[in-house]
Amino acid sequence: MNILLHAVGILGFLFIFWKRVKEDYISSQTFSGGFLILAGILLAFSLSLKFASLWWFWLVILGYLLGLLFGILKFNFKFTEVFEAANIGLMFWLMFAFLNHAITNSNLSSLIGAGILFIGLMSFSLLDKYYKRFSWYKSGRVGFSGFTVAGFIFLIRAVGTAFYQTLYTSAGRFDFLLSSVAAFIFFLLVYNLSRTET
Repeated sequence: MNILLHAVGILGFLFIFWKRVKEDYISSQTFSGGFLILAGILLAFSLSLKFASLWWFWLVILGYLLGLLFGILKFNFKFTEVFEAANIGLMFWLMFAFLNHAITNSNLSSLIGAGILFIGLMSFSLLDKYYKRFSWYKSGRVGFSGFTVAGFIFLIRAVGTAFYQTLYTSAGRFDFLLSSVAAFIFFLLVYNLSRTET
């Protein structure tokens, strides 16, 4: 079950990333960029298992961001489009990671986490279909759906860690702070996108 769920998550991540940016870049670039992000995530996760298991979530986020940054610099990717695509792909992968932990360890908090990510992905699909019709979002730029959903997920995480500090991925008070900062950054990105002309 462990290998199967992680394989589904990884393949889903690569497929979502490719599908979201395939119109703007050639396939070799999108898959190479996806594998760079994947390498950053797996390296960070391996290090967390050895040195800081409670911090695995944030080390994975760090590895993800470093892999993403390297891909942007190497292939000249547009930040907003690629960041949103990678975020949605990572959410899909993490959903299966949480689900795997929930099944393997009979862990309720991981099951709730998987459920929140599933709702987030469904919300993204809905927002991505209709966000250009929002009169207040005049720029119509790509990024609104992914960044909004990510902001709410980190906000929920911040609330969860504030009241329940024994979460599978919780690093105590620092987790609340980092989740709050991440939520703020994503909402700030949405605000900036709404003010930018197409």
